[in-house]
Amino acid sequence: MKCVDLFAGCGGMSLGFQNAGVKILASIDNWDKAVEVYNNNFFHTCYQHDIKDKKGTLKIIKRYNPDMIIGGSSLSRFFISRKKRRKFRSS
Repeated sequence: MKCVDLFAGCGGMSLGFQNAGVKILASIDNWDKAVEVYNNNFFHTCYQHDIKDKKGTLKIIKRYNPDMIIGGSSLSRFFISRKKRRKFRSS
């Protein structure tokens, strides 16, 4: 199986799928720092790209012809909710 990883972050999901025998062809994330870390730790390319650009995203994906597309959800909502909870508890 071959795949492309969306919302790749630093590569945790890619690593898990890779360890399970899936070939990661490429990945996409919009956060520059995560893309830098990802590209330092994997041999395939992580593109810094905003997937809201649907045409550009499809162009990247089609270039690799993956069997599947994987993607983890953004953790920003988790961190925002944790911040709100802390403020609530501390008052």
